[in-house]
Amino acid sequence: MFELHPQCRKGILVTTRMMRASLAMGLAVVATGLVADDRPGSRLFTTHSLTAERNRQTFEALKELKKLVLASQRVRGLTREFGADGLLKESIETPHLKLTYWASDAPLVPGRRVSLIVEIDTKAKMHVYAPGVEHYIPIVWRMADSKAWISFPVSYPPARMLNLPVINETVPVFDGHFRMTRDIAIGQEADIAPALSPDRTLTVEGSFRYQACDDKECYLPTTLPLKWSFIVGKPDTERSPDDLQRKPK
Repeated sequence: MFELHPQCRKGILVTTRMMRASLAMGLAVVATGLVADDRPGSRLFTTHSLTAERNRQTFEALKELKKLVLASQRVRGLTREFGADGLLKESIETPHLKLTYWASDAPLVPGRRVSLIVEIDTKAKMHVYAPGVEHYIPIVWRMADSKAWISFPVSYPPARMLNLPVINETVPVFDGHFRMTRDIAIGQEADIAPALSPDRTLTVEGSFRYQACDDKECYLPTTLPLKWSFIVGKPDTERSPDDLQRKPK
């Protein structure tokens, strides 16, 4: 029997709830634009008596509703989509770069490790500074402190050495497309229980800080929030049957 990955189920559930809420709001808006008509032979509700101005207001309200729904999917440039591998990926776009992040699809139970992935695509002529750079602000991928998980060091790709002739310096940078990964280990049941939602969703938070520069200037540092959601299975505490526990004589 085919079974959706927990992250896929969660994404579909959230989308369905938003569609239902949007439909309910839309119906409410339209209903406010209808006028009751109790004349003999007339329909219960009719739009014949609506003025042109009221019609315009109703359609404007529906347009605003659509904008609100789209905005809820695009907080600070945030978009969500399923990649070719079936994993739910989230993207944040800024004037300097596009950041896409997701997690490996390993099933999660207390004590299990999972890989987090962050991909960066810088805009044309943009670069960010690699860890270890001096006199500049390097990229930093931080994870929130929590008893519910343990974070391991980030794995970075090799940096490119960029010569800055104006100041006669050569510095390590990232530009174009590059990927970073890091593992986290989910805590034991007692550690994660306070952080779990009723459906056993665990939200893991972090941030990505960078300062982007082009061939003319450097821009103010920017910090982007990162958030992963996992459905954590219950620990397997069942004992094996007695006949499997018996030692051979």
